[in-house]
This record gives sequence, C-alpha cells and structure tokens, in this order.
Amino acid sequence: MGETATLLSLPNEVLIIIFENPKFPVDYLAILAVLCRRLHFLALPIYFARYGMPSPTKSAVVHLAHDGQDMLAALNMALFINSMEDITCIFPHPSCTSVLPLLPHLRRFRKFVSRFPSVNRVTLQLDARNSMCNATGDDKALRAWSSSLEALLNCLVEKRCTEVTVKYGGYLTRSYTLSIGPSKRVRRIVKAIRRLLLPRAAMEGKDWEFQRSRDQGRARALASVPAKVSRSSTLTSLHIQSAVLVMPPCLNWTLSALRHCPITSLSLFQISLEKEIWSAALSLIARAAPNITDLSLSELDSISDVEILRFCSRLTRLTFLKIGANEEGQGTPTKCTKGRVPQFRNLTSLIAPADFVQYFMRPRSCLPMLVSLRILFLGKADICAIIEQLRNICELMAERTLTPTLSLSLSLYSNITAGLEDLSTLSDGAKKCLSHVASLILDVFASNPDDIARWVHIFPAVQHVSLTVKPSVTGAYKDRLVQALSKDRGCLRTIVVNGMKHVLDNLSPSTEEI
Repeated sequence: MGETATLLSLPNEVLIIIFENPKFPVDYLAILAVLCRRLHFLALPIYFARYGMPSPTKSAVVHLAHDGQDMLAALNMALFINSMEDITCIFPHPSCTSVLPLLPHLRRFRKFVSRFPSVNRVTLQLDARNSMCNATGDDKALRAWSSSLEALLNCLVEKRCTEVTVKYGGYLTRSYTLSIGPSKRVRRIVKAIRRLLLPRAAMEGKDWEFQRSRDQGRARALASVPAKVSRSSTLTSLHIQSAVLVMPPCLNWTLSALRHCPITSLSLFQISLEKEIWSAALSLIARAAPNITDLSLSELDSISDVEILRFCSRLTRLTFLKIGANEEGQGTPTKCTKGRVPQFRNLTSLIAPADFVQYFMRPRSCLPMLVSLRILFLGKADICAIIEQLRNICELMAERTLTPTLSLSLSLYSNITAGLEDLSTLSDGAKKCLSHVASLILDVFASNPDDIARWVHIFPAVQHVSLTVKPSVTGAYKDRLVQALSKDRGCLRTIVVNGMKHVLDNLSPSTEEI
C-alpha cells in the first residue's frame, strides 16, 4: 500500500496557493507555523501579509491582547525576523482602577525589542486617545509605573533607536501637583542641597516646584536615563503626544533624555495640560534642550501664544519651527506679547499661523536664513481677509529682502466660493501678492470640482496643490477634480488628492500613490 498523503506531501508552490486563499482561516496559519520548520517559513509570512504586514522587518503594527494571543506573539516566534526597522505597539487599556495590569505588557514588549541589535523607529500608544484613567495612584503604583516605563524607554535608547513617539494615556500624570509661591529661606536651602545631591530630580523654578500629591503618597520615583545608556545613544527625534512625558514622574525621563541623548528634533502634539503646568513644563524642557534644531507644536490645549513664544525664544538653534493649531490661545502675539521678538538667526523653515509670522517679522533683521515659509490660515475662509493678511506679510518680506518659497495652508470647509466675487475690489498690491504663492495645502469638502479649481486658480504661480477631501471620495471624483484643476493650470505641475499624486505634463496626468 502507498503512503498516506499529508499536507507536507504537497510542494511549496501548492501550499502557498492554499495558504494565500482568502478562504483559508488566518488563525490556522499561526497554528501551522509552530508544527515544523518548513510550514513555519511558508505560513508565517503569509500570516503577516494577511494582517497588512508584507515586510514585518520594515514596518509592523501590533495590538497587544490581554491574553497574549496577538501579533507580538507571532512576531516573537518568527525565526526569520532578526531585525526591526519600524514598529508601533498599541497597548491594551488595563482597567479604570489600576495601572498595574498594564505593566506586564510593557515588560513583554521590552523583552521583544531586546532580541534585536537595534530598532530604528518605535511608536508606543499607551492608551486610547483622551483617556485619563489611572491619572492618580499610591506609592506602589507610582514606583511600579515609573520603573516599568523607564525600563522600556531606556531599552529603546539602548537599542540605538533614532526616533521615539509616545502617544496618549494619562497614567499617574496627576500624582504630582505644582506648588506656586515665594520660597522661604529654609525651603531655598533644602532646594539647594537637593540640587547638589539629586540634580536629575530637580523639577523646580524660581517660585514653583512639582511636589508629590500628599493625599496619594510621599514617594518621588522619578524616571531617568542612566549615563551608561545615554552614552551610546543615537536617539535624535522625540515625538511626545502624551501628557505622560510632560508631567512627573516621567517628565524627568524626558528631561534626562534631552540632556544626555543627541536629540535635535522635538514635537509636542495633542496634549492637554493646565496653563500653569504648561509654563513650568516648557521651562524645564527648554532648559534641558539647548541643542534642539527642529521643533513642532500643535493641538496643545490651554496653552497661550505668549507661552509658545517664550518657549521658542529659548531654543536659539532652531532651523525648523512649526506652530500649528492650538486651543484656547490667549489672543494673538501681535497684541498681547511685549518685549523682544525672537530673532531665529538659524531658522530656514517656518510653518505658523499668519499672526505669528507677522510677529516674527517685526524686526528688520529677522529670519535672515529663511528659505521656506508656510502660512496657516486657521479657521478662515474669507478670501479677501486672507489676501489682505497675505499682502501685509509679503510687504514685510520685501522690506526685509526675504525671498522664501511661500505656501499657504487653509481649511475651506465653509462655502468655498464665498467672497470670490469681491476679488475685483482688491487693491493692486493685494492682487500682486497672489503671485508669490508657490503651493497650496487645502482641506475641503467634496464640493463641485469646478468651485475648488476656481479657488486654486486665484493664485497664478502655484506649482503644487495638496488636497485633503472629506469625506473620502471615489476615483471618479478624483479624476474630475484633477481635470478641473488641469484646465488653465498655468504653472501648476503636481496635484495630490488624499495621498494620490498626479503629475501633470503637456499631454495627460500620470498618477502615483505617495
């Protein structure tokens, strides 16, 4: 009698066809991968591809599960993965009563990263957006959370990570309070001694100090980056999208990393703090980050324009500065800020709201190295008001002999054609400034393509247009939009619609995804 045929009797080519069939259960692939070496190398790559990761060594996204049956388990058992370029880890919500159930997941991910000689980019999503669960905690929770996150972050530094992003979560961010008031003589002496003995733990200013909330405990448990770890660090970019890294106990890790790692790029994004906290935290960050050259600030809640300007002015080596939309700004800097305007002698690229741009251009010797300027018109769709403010900026640039490449970023979610009929009433100077604009970045609703094209064609020298159209649109609408923009296009060369790039030539547009 002949031998009984088994799955392993089939050639690899047939097995691949079977495994790649959408009807083949994806969970079976993970099971087959542990049966033998041959199936491991056949089934597991297809398993990753079915989850949108055709090249997990280049880019991987893992959602950790409470029971450990998740993508990280599959990556961990893969014999063919010996390096990791870019990985995003999304941690599960532990509970609304304790942060402790999260800590095994931090250790598990740290153990996974420790396998590799290096990891280039890592994103940690600690919780769901806007979640502030477990913002307070006793000494046990504070010590456990601080040491666990510190160990993970230091592991990333040790593994020569160049870019770290930390998103969401408010764990233990209310375990400290900001004490404000004049220092007493004894308190000043105690502070001086503490600075001598524990320089990394000093989180205080002239008349304020972060103190442990006495109703929660007395332990300080501040995270930091040890010298032996930072000595060989290659971390150059730190993107903070979580209050966790701008409030004690983990703020101290941020300060330590900024002092001892070669970080030159810093971004603060989608963070909500009280106004007084912003002032204290940014003061400490500026003090610890004299080498920052790239800075991005966007969607920061309860921060004033004055505080943003004060922070930026302390970073004298900036070559790139982005100031995006921030909530609850206290007026505009042109009205409420007194004193010397930051000079930004080394700044080559600036992205900022129009009010900030005008303010920065007050001094005659402002922005001498500027080569790229993007002006954000936030919440404005009145074309005449936009052009008038643009004219003022263009006049300031002409007076200061500045010739940066100019682009505009606008949200046109209201009536896109409003005010277009009034363009004939504009002054010649206002109309002339339109020819200075080289590119447009527009957020629009899926309205009549001809109306969008009419708006774009106001700017005769525009070479590039990038459109984010909401809601998501079909290919047919994109084609009509590109055709409308291509008519009488003038200098227009490239159009991007929801990430799809269209390059215009003399005959027809070619399309590529970016």
